[in-house]
Amino acid sequence: MLTASEAGTPLLTHVSDETRRVYTCHWTQWTAWAEGGGIDPIPAAPAHVAAYLWDRARSGASISTVRLARATISAMHRDAGQPDPAADAVVKAAIGDIMQKGTHTPKQAAGITSRDLAAIQETAMVPRVGPSGRRESDAQARSRGLLDVALIAVMRDGMLGGSGAAALTWGDVHEQPDGSGRLLVQGED
Repeated sequence: MLTASEAGTPLLTHVSDETRRVYTCHWTQWTAWAEGGGIDPIPAAPAHVAAYLWDRARSGASISTVRLARATISAMHRDAGQPDPAADAVVKAAIGDIMQKGTHTPKQAAGITSRDLAAIQETAMVPRVGPSGRRESDAQARSRGLLDVALIAVMRDGMLGGSGAAALTWGDVHEQPDGSGRLLVQGED
């Protein structure tokens, strides 16, 4: 059995640098938790992994963070040639219970204010550098910026989140006799 300080971080040569960075962060949290409880981080007992995941959830971690912690523990064990405790039914049941019961309520994002929209409009048409390293032309920046502002304005005026905005189609926009438009927001089935 390894102690937390001896466990270190396996090399994880089969993952990207970003994944390695994220796993290292989660692994450090796991080993600190294990060390604090006087248990072995590797090989870990499934019951200890389940308890750790519940602690993370109770402390406000989202289900995606809890799943990432589980994936980290799993990957580190596999990388070290140890049995995967996260594959055990106890850990799977803990994840299911955490998902079902929910341990915290996500906070509603604040709506976009007139001030927010004005700030977006001020910078929306500034040429940007794309992933390829090329700078947009002024015409490209203006076209993209106008579209960005229009989308944000529709989201603001329609009180839409990202998924609501993504579900819109041109058929949802209806021109009114006075020249204004009306947006039909479909409800969920």
